[in-house]
Amino acid sequence: MNNPSIKNEQHKNKYNQFVNENPDELIRKEDLVFYNLDSYFMATKDNPFSNRAKYYSYPALLKKNIFQANENTFNNFRKYLKEIYKSKLLEEIFYLTPEFNDFKYPLLDDEILDEMIDNTIFLPYDQEALHGYTQKQFAKIFISTNMFKDNLSKKDISRVVVDISLLLNTLIHEQLKHYIKGLIYYNSFRFREKKRLDSDFASYESDQFFIDNLQIIFSEKKKYYS
Repeated sequence: MNNPSIKNEQHKNKYNQFVNENPDELIRKEDLVFYNLDSYFMATKDNPFSNRAKYYSYPALLKKNIFQANENTFNNFRKYLKEIYKSKLLEEIFYLTPEFNDFKYPLLDDEILDEMIDNTIFLPYDQEALHGYTQKQFAKIFISTNMFKDNLSKKDISRVVVDISLLLNTLIHEQLKHYIKGLIYYNSFRFREKKRLDSDFASYESDQFFIDNLQIIFSEKKKYYS
């Protein structure tokens, strides 16, 4: 007789062998928010698709997301992202975009690529409209990674695939459109250019104070505006 629970348990054992981690041994009491513990905790503590962050205090909750569920998963995810950004397709799209015509595609450089991924923070929180945000002055990318608000058992595999694809779409949008444009925009001041890119930067006039000080930093002058 078909018994899905047995098969699921077998897959779970294979998964744990692959990641070489025992979730029970990774939980430290000082990382938990005890008043949030409920009857669902044991069923969700090692399930990366569930909202596990509510059980943990800061900063332990930050890695309770689908991409950083364990070290092997995150390493494979980084490798996957690098394959995407080093593909000929994205490189060609970059050069076909008019506003990038004067610049070299930067993501073939491993140092720039690793830095961009390291500057991406996956937040295990729900969202209504804002799935991702790039803080351009400090070059930090924030991605909301909560996939489901209710029980995963009610979802089929197609919903999982769709939600993960939406997360990836948001991630590539923030990294390629906003982060890379910010990188080019601010580095252009080193060559005494004022390159405007089609991103949601502040207007040139209202951002003049910040722009002028950036130019001074990379010039021989040491006087700062007050």
